[in-house]
Amino acid sequence: MLRLILILAFVGNSLSARAQDFATIFSEFLSAKRVLSSEVIAASRNYQYVFVSGFLSEQTPLYWSDNEDSLTELGIPHDRITILHPSSAQTTLQNSVWLAEQLLNITSQQPIILLAHSKGAVETVLFAAHNIEFVKRRIKAIFLIQGAFGGSAIADALYAKDLSLDSRMPSLLRITLKLDYYIRLFLMRNFMDGLKSLTTDYAKQLWSQQDERIRRLKGVLDNKLFFITSSQAPERMSHFLKSSGYYLSIYFGGENDGLLFPEDQSLALVGKKIAHLNADHADLTVSSPVSRRKGGYRFAFVQSLLTWLLD
Repeated sequence: MLRLILILAFVGNSLSARAQDFATIFSEFLSAKRVLSSEVIAASRNYQYVFVSGFLSEQTPLYWSDNEDSLTELGIPHDRITILHPSSAQTTLQNSVWLAEQLLNITSQQPIILLAHSKGAVETVLFAAHNIEFVKRRIKAIFLIQGAFGGSAIADALYAKDLSLDSRMPSLLRITLKLDYYIRLFLMRNFMDGLKSLTTDYAKQLWSQQDERIRRLKGVLDNKLFFITSSQAPERMSHFLKSSGYYLSIYFGGENDGLLFPEDQSLALVGKKIAHLNADHADLTVSSPVSRRKGGYRFAFVQSLLTWLLD
């Protein structure tokens, strides 16, 4: 009995250490203190990679570009990399059905490493909840990056077409935010159902409806579902996110990534949170100039994921 307790304690401690190590690994790659080992490079070539984009990916041609390049530089052929762009016009639940069609029809027999971002992360969890056996059999890991699980107050304001500002926000910033707000409304005019599914009310209703299915994942896929959250000081965000970052900070309080609060980027019932990073909502998945970070940042991110998972 004592031996069993010690073994369980060791396993628990190992898992905890691993969960805390990702941010350190990422920092070491960013500072060039670490390089990919030959063992990880060799192991990385044994998988199929799938990227799932978030909202407005139709208007974001630079989505996953650096992430994909980081894999091809390791010798992973393009036909082993799939980038999926769920429709921004559809709700998260609708897109989870479409996502199932795409993933279930992958002909490659290699295990799949899946990276999903923002709205796409929500759709991926819904897919997993409805296709548990496929995930258990074919998926090596699902990395859920800055997922919009709790919805966004930015989406609330856009969907309601109501952005109330006052003197708490400096006048120049108010003007910038108003301009940004109307530009976003114009860009989203054909995607209102998708936008609605990013509101906080919709998120609450969705997870209430899906509660039983999500609970079935607990303990079954915890070793495959990994959350990565982030936040960034508004003054350090890209120009595309700065004004919304200030809006969230001033009117709602707390850190955010320009669109989401960290506490809304993961689910409590299932999976493991492996890191909280200092990044805005574009930094980990979208190339410059949408992100203010250069491509090496996303290269380091992918190298860190592979090291954390395969080393």
